[in-house]
Amino acid sequence: KKQENIWNFQKHFVSLPSKQIILVMRRIVLSLFWGLLAIRAMASYKVDGVYYVFDESTMGATVVGLYDYAAPYNNKSYSGEVIIPEHVTWNKKVYTVKAIGNYAFYGCDNLTGVKIPNSVEEIGVSAFCSCYNITEMTLPNSVTSIFNDAFYGCGFQKITLSNNLSELGDRLFFGCPNLQTIIIPDNVGVIGKETFRGCSSLKSVIFSINLTSIGESAFRDCISLDRIVIPNSLTNMGDRVFMDCSGMKAITLSNNMADISIGAFSGCISLESVQIPESVTSIGSSAFWGCTSLTEITIPDKLSSIGSYAFASCTSLVKANIPHSLTVLSNSLFYGCNCLSDIIIPQNITSIEEKAFMKSKIGRASCRERV
Repeated sequence: KKQENIWNFQKHFVSLPSKQIILVMRRIVLSLFWGLLAIRAMASYKVDGVYYVFDESTMGATVVGLYDYAAPYNNKSYSGEVIIPEHVTWNKKVYTVKAIGNYAFYGCDNLTGVKIPNSVEEIGVSAFCSCYNITEMTLPNSVTSIFNDAFYGCGFQKITLSNNLSELGDRLFFGCPNLQTIIIPDNVGVIGKETFRGCSSLKSVIFSINLTSIGESAFRDCISLDRIVIPNSLTNMGDRVFMDCSGMKAITLSNNMADISIGAFSGCISLESVQIPESVTSIGSSAFWGCTSLTEITIPDKLSSIGSYAFASCTSLVKANIPHSLTVLSNSLFYGCNCLSDIIIPQNITSIEEKAFMKSKIGRASCRERV
């Protein structure tokens, strides 16, 4: 059948008028030509120990590596300390090094350091992922964009960020176990999802004064974080942002936040106190679940909703207020708060859902206003 198909194609091709045959052949040749050009454009060249892709249209060079998808964690493209120059000469032409490409240093476990010139403007996806033996890095102020996962799993203790970054991408420093401190430049307005998740040695974070948004799980599992001060510029905080930060004792929240997100501080077993700003109108489900050291909580008067399990298993909680703005006490709200014995339930409450006070010391005598 295959031979028959080939024969039918040959028969059809031969039966074409000569002009059409020429057009078909021209298209084939052009396709091959442009394909070869594309391959040539992506070809990398090694100059003084560094691999580059050159772009003659911009006279820019991008640092690349010999990334092997079959063995991503066995990248031997680079080792020791790599010094990237600001300009590089190839074929008698001078190019400016403008970028570090996707996966350029991915899995280079023998790499101990990279010096980045003040000409580099962007750092690509997973560019330094799993570079375990880099202990310190400085990003020049020329860098304006860093893509997701760029430093995922790196071993450095300290990194100095460019002052011209506007955003820290998703999982940028995910699982960097030795990172101890980070200063986020004042131009940064957004921290992405899981950006610092699992940075188990991170003790100090100084936030940008212009920060407006922190993404989901951005600091989750940062078990060494002790105290956090969030600037008043922040208006949006993603779900589970500080979940399981087991060493955190205190946090100061932004006065311009409207919501405390789902699971925001869940599992922060060392958290002793938190002042919820008057701007907050909603507390998400499980927001403070399992904060076993929390003894007292002050809920603002403007609050309109509290999600289920918001304060569940806060086993040291002895006092909490319920604002008159609430109408519903949600499911398992104070479940397992076995030290909670005194609470005033306002007349505005129209519904107390299942298990709201289960396994606490709350009884009818504590309900000082009629429901």
